[in-house]
Amino acid sequence: MDEFQEKLETAEPPRVLPNAIISKTPTAGSGLKGKARVIASALTDNLFTTPLSFNFEHLANDPPMSTTPTATSNVKGKARVIASASTSTTSLLDKSTSPDSAQGTIRLSSSRKNLLGAGAFKTALLGRLNLSPLRAHGLGSQPNEEIALKQPYTPSTKPGFMRLSFHEESSKLFCKANILYWVKALLNMTYNYIHHCIAEAPEPPPFNIPKICFVDAALVLAYAEKAEGLDQPGTPKLVPSLVTIGYLTEELIKLDDDSDFTNFVHNSNPSPFILPGKYRYQTAEFLVFTQHIQYINTGGQVYISDYQGSTTLLSDPQILTHLDVNKGQKLFSEGNYAKGVAAFEKEHICNKYCKWPGFQLDAFGGGESSGTA
Repeated sequence: MDEFQEKLETAEPPRVLPNAIISKTPTAGSGLKGKARVIASALTDNLFTTPLSFNFEHLANDPPMSTTPTATSNVKGKARVIASASTSTTSLLDKSTSPDSAQGTIRLSSSRKNLLGAGAFKTALLGRLNLSPLRAHGLGSQPNEEIALKQPYTPSTKPGFMRLSFHEESSKLFCKANILYWVKALLNMTYNYIHHCIAEAPEPPPFNIPKICFVDAALVLAYAEKAEGLDQPGTPKLVPSLVTIGYLTEELIKLDDDSDFTNFVHNSNPSPFILPGKYRYQTAEFLVFTQHIQYINTGGQVYISDYQGSTTLLSDPQILTHLDVNKGQKLFSEGNYAKGVAAFEKEHICNKYCKWPGFQLDAFGGGESSGTA
């Protein structure tokens, strides 16, 4: 059996929490207080558990964008960071750090001025993360670090953004976290192939290799606490109760110029979404080339699509799988365009990266070469 196919079938992605701890959002005026826990750090090769204590503060200074919680509610709560998608081999805490000594705070406001953007099915809010001690690199490595907190919503004719039920919301968030888990592994495989080929080639390529990665991310679930032992002498014990809200927390993409967040490669076509000669076209060409490598090295089963973000940091990807993978059922998300994978060899247009002899890639018949040789 193909190695990648075997990994797909045996991998255990982040799972949705049991229904027993899923509830509706707290009513107006309710308060939550607590900590957080990194349950599983989604690394390229392994999962492990590291506790991380911090406060999660949802501040409703202005009327919120969703119908829940209401404008009068201030939510300060426990959170659990589930499936932290990291590019490194450490979790949000270095394994040498004592979990009890690590503290942090996530702060966000549902004010419209903190709305980073809204797509067809999710919003992104600006928040701030503080960890102590700071992480060596990546998410949580800077004090008062700006982060993006993403949350799905359901389209509505009413003003604002209508929240999903928590069960639907958590399912979609776990799906996005799982996609980030796998795209990091696929992109890491791609760069390993590139570096190996360059090292073995008699001459270096006549172009530079862009350095691009996906955002560090973590799934944060805020949950209430309830007091136990109220009828007993002494201080009541606070224990975790109902999960109330979730966010996909991501490293903030800060654009290096006045340009907008860019869609380099669309989900439905394995070619640059930017016209030749336009700014960032070279980046789009390189990302199309990475699809070629992924397609070849997985036996035509899978590649990353919906590449978008900046020239160095990407977010919101999709993973496209062939109809034969997982018996034709959607493996990663509703965005899977399986027919596109089956037609890749006809639709892909090789560019200067694909054609460099050192990469030893088979040429595909997608028409004329894009860009300059």
